[in-house]
Amino acid sequence: IQIHKTNSSVKVYTYNETDISDKCEKIIKIMKQKKFGEMILDAELILYDNDEPLHRADTIAHLFKNKYKDATLKAKVFDIIHLEKESTYYNIN
Repeated sequence: IQIHKTNSSVKVYTYNETDISDKCEKIIKIMKQKKFGEMILDAELILYDNDEPLHRADTIAHLFKNKYKDATLKAKVFDIIHLEKESTYYNIN
């Protein structure tokens, strides 16, 4: 997924640019805190049953079929694409 934060707006998108923000309310609530500036984050969306991470297929089933009622979605960030007014991509020639 990508998490886009601009001012007080936070959106979450899948790899194919589907807006899944409505499925990620807890992630958005955390990202809206003032301590986080404008940014774009690259992350993996993982579904947890208590403290146990579920399979990727379970995460997808939950997103699009709401299969697991008591499970929690968490974002594991692995890259910062944009932070404040700076791009973090560099061309290496």
